[in-house]
Amino acid sequence: MCSVPLSVAAAGIRGLVAWNSVAALALCTVPLLVLSSAPDESNAPARLLPFKPDLHVGMTVGAGHFHQLEVPEQVTPMIERFLKVASTN
Repeated sequence: MCSVPLSVAAAGIRGLVAWNSVAALALCTVPLLVLSSAPDESNAPARLLPFKPDLHVGMTVGAGHFHQLEVPEQVTPMIERFLKVASTN
């Protein structure tokens, strides 16, 4: 974001601010898996449960931003279990 023209960066930030994430989540009709690593309270996946009660949450240990690259031995079983559970519903 720091290397793009200010007008482009500003437009991107305005789009993020205007995005209605709750409405988008409410429109989601498919199973959803959220992977997280040590979230703080403001970013805890459990906060999404009132809007998507069938949400599946996976917590990784020792990962940063790219769970699938940093701890694939944790992520792969989570995805496999999610697919198994989600396909039975």
